[in-house]
Amino acid sequence: ASDDKAILIWNLEPSLRAFRFLGHSKKAVSVSFSPTSDLVASASFDNTIRLWTPTVRGDSIYRRGHTSPIRQVAFSEQGDELVTASDDKTAKVWDVEGLKFKYTLTGHTNWVRAASFCPDGRLIATASDDSTIRVWDTRTHETVSTIGLGQGLVLDAASVISCVCWSPDGTLLAAGVGDRVQIWDTRTLLLSQHYECHSGCVNALAWHPRGRALISVSDDGTARVLDTLMGRTAYTIKAHSGPVKGVACAPDGTGFVTGGADGKVLMWSMDGEGHRETPVPKSRASERDGVREVTRVSTTIMESKEREGERERERETAPERETPKPAQPMSSTAPLSVAVSGRAVGGERPQPVETAAHQEGLNADLTRTLGDIARQLEALTHMQGSFGQRLEGVEARLGVLEGRSQRKKREQRK
Repeated sequence: ASDDKAILIWNLEPSLRAFRFLGHSKKAVSVSFSPTSDLVASASFDNTIRLWTPTVRGDSIYRRGHTSPIRQVAFSEQGDELVTASDDKTAKVWDVEGLKFKYTLTGHTNWVRAASFCPDGRLIATASDDSTIRVWDTRTHETVSTIGLGQGLVLDAASVISCVCWSPDGTLLAAGVGDRVQIWDTRTLLLSQHYECHSGCVNALAWHPRGRALISVSDDGTARVLDTLMGRTAYTIKAHSGPVKGVACAPDGTGFVTGGADGKVLMWSMDGEGHRETPVPKSRASERDGVREVTRVSTTIMESKEREGERERERETAPERETPKPAQPMSSTAPLSVAVSGRAVGGERPQPVETAAHQEGLNADLTRTLGDIARQLEALTHMQGSFGQRLEGVEARLGVLEGRSQRKKREQRK
């Protein structure tokens, strides 16, 4: 989804192919793939949401459900509902079938910037400029809990809560709060982790499907892979030449996608556990726009001149229609939101390909991990030795004091 009002859908398997869908009259700011079908939802500052069928025709239906710009749209994990967040201070829930309105979540006193379904579909989290995160019950449509300053939310006058994201098991709720990432335990509403890892506003978050890694992107031009098990930043990635606006993780956990204000969408390779990226073969790295220097990027999504010619021939032979046509080359306009589907558009689900370089990366990853463990054990051994020496010194001092005490007692008896 981009400032140019268009939605671009890229089919990576068996070959790179893009569809460009037009329909929004203002910038498109959010896009989401259905987890159970081929449908794609988008939201725009034109106050509408659209539900697209990602085919060559690109048919869509739309609803003008809010009175102010819509900032986010998201599917439920079951794929039967959508939630939208808007500047009209509300979030709304929609039935995917026919895009029918179901109910409104009312309670925030300022813009609602983000909304997200819990994995089991029973709860919805919303983030607002009223300095709160609310958790709603989808059955009663009421607020069941509120996260504010009393629950560890760190928010200064210049900061906003830009995004919320549930962990895959629903036990953690992450939020981008200014230039920080904060994570709460949803069972106790206690602040679980706090990362001051960016120097600019955090724009989007994405959990790895295994639930260990959390990926954050920011206006500081970086993406950071946070290891929530160890409570630290595992990797910092700087590939975009400007703010990074969106991030999405592949459903199979093999990689993630970032979209930046530099007009690029980059795909990154990760291992199956989600706590490290693994190097990819150089043959898969794009040579365009200086991306060849980024050794861990797997694909830069941009079309070649040859594909442009092929698409032009397809358009000449295709029947006339008013619905969107297959994509022209990606514009230089900044993508504001990205999403990844586990399905190929019009085809079967792409399967990850194991490569020698991938295995090499896993081996290197294992070696580094074992080295880290060995260093930690060595440090613990050193600490134990130091503690033993201190304990011996204390015992010696106690012996001296005891000797003095006994001498004094003998002198008193004399």
